[in-house]
Amino acid sequence: MTHTHKHHHHEEHDKKGKFLAVIFLNLLISLIEIVAGIISGSMALISDAFHNLEDTASLVISYIAWVFSFKSPDFKRTYGYKRVEVVAAFVNSLFLIGVCVFIIFEAGKRFFNPEKINSDMMILVSFFAFLINISSAFIIHKEGENNINWKASYLHLMGDAGFSLAVLLGAFFIKRFDYYFIDPSLSIIMSVFIIYQSVSVFIKSFNILIQSGPDIDYEKIKKNIEDIDGVINVHHIHTWLGNEKTVYFEAHIEIKDCLVSESCLIHNRIEKLLSKDYGINHITLQFETDRCPEKDIIHRVR
Repeated sequence: MTHTHKHHHHEEHDKKGKFLAVIFLNLLISLIEIVAGIISGSMALISDAFHNLEDTASLVISYIAWVFSFKSPDFKRTYGYKRVEVVAAFVNSLFLIGVCVFIIFEAGKRFFNPEKINSDMMILVSFFAFLINISSAFIIHKEGENNINWKASYLHLMGDAGFSLAVLLGAFFIKRFDYYFIDPSLSIIMSVFIIYQSVSVFIKSFNILIQSGPDIDYEKIKKNIEDIDGVINVHHIHTWLGNEKTVYFEAHIEIKDCLVSESCLIHNRIEKLLSKDYGINHITLQFETDRCPEKDIIHRVR
């Protein structure tokens, strides 16, 4: 193994260690907050726990994506493992939405019938959660300077720290003034925020899983391709997302009768157009000469 390879291997091992450390710390504080929330009677602690759990799940998904990025496609999974992270995101978002709806329902009942809360435990645990989130953010801060996924995780952790701080301040007001309505109020605010974030993830992951296409102008694509010399018609276009960033495109391309070598030049021009102008990564083209009787852009099976 060369010095460069050894250095790269060490860097990857170091990143893996940081990822796992942050995941462990956030999972730990989430579990502690759930237990403490049940014991102390604080719905805000439980809500904060699930907010932490949401970002822990995001870190796990990022870690899974990073690990599976090193795996090559095989005969069983010719498209590779791109959708592992999408499935994880789908399940996670659905779970969080369900939990938060339950928390809002319970917090609503407590808002009108406040229950006594152990504010000392609430203060202690929320302060501990704040320290864990700040420490986790510090651990991955440097990596976030060069990687957008790590930066997103860093920002999530800073957001978690902010929520934990809000719970901490709320606990002080409960202890000082017996304002027990603060606890369900914080629970509802945090739960609504989590649902807001989770719904967008749910919709996006669901659309990818049912092979929805990206938001592109098919009429414009058709015109651009048909403007290429030698192309007569474009039809039966199919597009779908492998994951959030990978776009697949296939289409029937009717061309003038020509040599195979000439059709390869046409193929290269189309591929360059789709890649450069539309960010399409995987392109499959079926060339033909007046073969399909129906030439709609989108083929509708009857």
